[in-house]
Amino acid sequence: MRQADYLRSYAAILDMCAGTNVDPLACIRTNAQKKTTVAIPHPWDEKTKFTFALGLVEGMPVFSGDAVWHSDDGWIVLTVNVPKGLKFSECTWEIPEPPMFELGGKKFPCASKKRSAMYGLCATPQSPLMTLCWNSPSDRDEIQNMLIALITGKEKA
Repeated sequence: MRQADYLRSYAAILDMCAGTNVDPLACIRTNAQKKTTVAIPHPWDEKTKFTFALGLVEGMPVFSGDAVWHSDDGWIVLTVNVPKGLKFSECTWEIPEPPMFELGGKKFPCASKKRSAMYGLCATPQSPLMTLCWNSPSDRDEIQNMLIALITGKEKA
């Protein structure tokens, strides 16, 4: 890597880490190492390969090849080209517990906000039509049956 390219990338790392507790050197990898030990290696060797963090998630650097969880898109394995519009502040390293609600003494996951949720439940056949989606058909079916029983006053079959 040319020294000028390195310095531009290092400046971007300093900006990214400003105001955080993240050591900028933790955001740079050399060759197979996990962390650099000096900001500007001396003597300079253009054969040295540097990898720079793409962003920060929960106070840790994210590199190409890392997988992070995004609330709308699920797991994302990052490449050098970060998906357009991705905000690292909306990512986490682990799948968070979904919000839950209670119906008939049983806990269920709330309807999904994910674009990939496919199991819909139509709340009313009239306008305005409201469709809620779950990631699991069994959750959707059980919630539907309990709501029908609750609304009609009948026990579910």
